[in-house]
Amino acid sequence: FEPGIKVLVCDSRALKYWGDKSISFRAPFWRFYWNHQPGAWVLFEDRSIELSPDRIYLIPPETDFYPDLRSPVHHFYLHFVARPPFERAASGVYDQPAGPGRLERMKILESLMDQPATPETDIPFTLHALALVHDVLSGFPAGALAAKPADDRIGRAQAAIRDNLRSPWSNTQLAEAAHMTPNAFIRRFQAVAGESPQLYARRQRVERACVLLHATGNSIEQIAEATGFCDRY
Repeated sequence: FEPGIKVLVCDSRALKYWGDKSISFRAPFWRFYWNHQPGAWVLFEDRSIELSPDRIYLIPPETDFYPDLRSPVHHFYLHFVARPPFERAASGVYDQPAGPGRLERMKILESLMDQPATPETDIPFTLHALALVHDVLSGFPAGALAAKPADDRIGRAQAAIRDNLRSPWSNTQLAEAAHMTPNAFIRRFQAVAGESPQLYARRQRVERACVLLHATGNSIEQIAEATGFCDRY
């Protein structure tokens, strides 16, 4: 199994301000949080959750939550994306023990952040960040993950869309990837995915573009080309 994890941002900084409590932090990527000291909270649904220094916190993509900083903290955070079944998970704020091994790895990452960016530091930094994500996802409750597609044929079509967002997929081409007739494919895709193949493809393009706009220095034109949009508009 290859989860296809890609780290977007990994940083550690002193926080004196952490957004507006009235504006959701919803995003199309995972968030990993750990704080050196108490003082930060997140508001999720009708709960106010304190971020304790002895716990790490995972927040899945597309979760509506709101920051609440009540006193300054030193904040370690990591944003990442992953393939199914980790592409979608039930919304929530999931906590796990920080533990000596995880604390040590975050300490290593913070020490590497203080060094100039070179191949000698970039490679271990990336590998330690990936190891940390693999570790915490191994403890994520399986019941909260999106279930495998009910039909492997539809799963193949969805994978084809995700793996080549530049392609202007037609329903006929997707039906061929699923080894189905076009009419049967469209009906089955709607039943399994809850949306049409073209709406699914458009949503995948928009979400990938959101990630690239947030986490890269690429121009809007480059991102449009990479995600199958005809131009920046």
